[in-house]
Amino acid sequence: MLYPWQQSQWQTISQQIQQQRLPHALILTGVSGLGKLSLANHIAATVLCENSPEQEPCGSCHSCQLFTAGSHPDHTFIEPEEPGKQIKIEQIRNLKDKQELTPSVAKWKTVIISPAENMNINANNSLLKLLEEPQENTLLILSSAKPEQLPITILSRCQKFALSSPSDDVAINWLQQQASVDKQEVAMHLQLAKGAPLAALELLESDLTTT
Repeated sequence: MLYPWQQSQWQTISQQIQQQRLPHALILTGVSGLGKLSLANHIAATVLCENSPEQEPCGSCHSCQLFTAGSHPDHTFIEPEEPGKQIKIEQIRNLKDKQELTPSVAKWKTVIISPAENMNINANNSLLKLLEEPQENTLLILSSAKPEQLPITILSRCQKFALSSPSDDVAINWLQQQASVDKQEVAMHLQLAKGAPLAALELLESDLTTT
């Protein structure tokens, strides 16, 4: 799903898909709580969709159903094996082996790596080789709240899309649609979350369940 504050980035990316100018690697940056992974999934689902690759994933084709179920053979999601741990070189090596195969359902293959800054040095070096020799019809999406921790050699090979916190009005309006609390309380939690709506929502829900 897309959030209101992601529309400008999505507009640019959807135009690139439509005009067949999509780069082989993207990096989505921004503080935690802006829905970077949600946007990454939306991009991947759109690219893999059999019916409407320029606009939105249709949600009903075989490819979309597989993606929603988390079992799409042409999509790979790489994350630390345990929260907070590093992404290991073996995970990237397995990805490289998979990338050499032709797509089995969709026309494209997609990869999401999140959080990308958790890759260890060897994993970074292995990914760099993949970025230097990109496969056709393959899209790599990196998601990172701390892109400064990634090697410049990787950053320079990805098109960057920086997500920023929305205006208070947009964030508060969205939060009030999600949680039935007054504007003052929403604004307070948004401030605590440094303007990141999803982080503010998490704080709100946590407070609501403990009161």
